[in-house]
Amino acid sequence: MPVSLLDTTLGMAVRMSTPYLFAALGGLLAQRSGVYNFALEGMMLGGAYFGYFFTLLTGNLLLGILGAVIFGLLSGWLLAFISIRFGVSQMVVGLGMNTLFMGLTSFCSRLLSNSRDGSALNLDRLIGNIISGPAAEIPVIGSVLCSQNLMTYLIIALFVFYAWFTRRTEYGLALRAVGENPAASQTAGINVFRYRYLSVIISGALAALGGAYLTLTQVSRFSENMTNGRGWIAIAAICLGRWSPAGTFFSCLLFGLASAASNQIQVLNIGIPYQFALMVPYILAILALVSIQGKSSHGPAALGKPYMKNR
Repeated sequence: MPVSLLDTTLGMAVRMSTPYLFAALGGLLAQRSGVYNFALEGMMLGGAYFGYFFTLLTGNLLLGILGAVIFGLLSGWLLAFISIRFGVSQMVVGLGMNTLFMGLTSFCSRLLSNSRDGSALNLDRLIGNIISGPAAEIPVIGSVLCSQNLMTYLIIALFVFYAWFTRRTEYGLALRAVGENPAASQTAGINVFRYRYLSVIISGALAALGGAYLTLTQVSRFSENMTNGRGWIAIAAICLGRWSPAGTFFSCLLFGLASAASNQIQVLNIGIPYQFALMVPYILAILALVSIQGKSSHGPAALGKPYMKNR
């Protein structure tokens, strides 16, 4: 493979893995507390729309990001309230919220389209990449490490912080205890419900940021269902990574590489129908889930199990 093609593909892979990383870290945080967040797809879609909408409305990218975060916090709270407070099936709630947010964003998008002409729907500017001078010109390393977006560096820092937090701090160890044995944690004086609520709420904010990344850094407008299953792929990355921060991180990079390869196959026009190229990330996700079947799981012992005692 020519160096230029490798350079482009790897740099693209990091950029395309960023929304996966945001959603996967949010899902990992919620699952570590014992709660499945199956609404990652809908939360990403809502973050993509509201990040775009508030940026279009105010002309300020920071306010757009804030709008996405607020949506994520509210959607995370809704998921936590229904699944933790009432013990409703986490899968059912997550799937329902995905459907809700898909319909909500499609409805709002069409209302916005009807109120403005096409040219007025594009954002004036996007969050640009950081170019670190001569360092960005280094083959492969420059495009992978030095020419990325601020949000990419943010999620890398958040993964490092999460790994340190869950292994080296009192609150992080308490979070892991809540996901393993909530009854014992409650007996030890840990507020199980507080940890689970906060984890799921923050999970929603992270997923929404992953969606906002799509509209505020890669494209200048929102399109219906533009997340295209990225939330589900993020869940697959968590399983493939065995619920560890490092494993999840590199699994997301693998899916980002698959997405980049899919794009390159279409651009190079090597004779493979583009429909097959688009299938590459999803085929990889299926193979990843199949590959872990029958193997020992390192997920939290109480994952997906409602805890209602001593409320």
